[in-house]
Amino acid sequence: MATITGFIEKIKFRNEDNGYTVLSVTDQMDGEEVIMVGNLAYAAEGDMIQATGHMSEHPVYGEQLQIESYEMKRPRTSCPWSVIWLRRHKRHWGCFGCKDRPPF
Repeated sequence: MATITGFIEKIKFRNEDNGYTVLSVTDQMDGEEVIMVGNLAYAAEGDMIQATGHMSEHPVYGEQLQIESYEMKRPRTSCPWSVIWLRRHKRHWGCFGCKDRPPF
């Protein structure tokens, strides 16, 4: 079993009838792109997801995480400007040390 947490970079495919989704996630641990597949009730680009499942090798599309369970997460920061930055750029760069002003 593998557990990966990261931001959803791109929804590559979604079947609206059954929720089957293929998505690209940037792993927070190493910054690598991970393809995840599974039935997701709701997921959008820019959301943070923590998914657990088995890694498998698809003969055409390569390595994928077959999602068995998942949870939508909130970024770990209390800075409101970081949340704006995360939503615009879909990345987690931390709080930037700012207090009252955006980091850009």
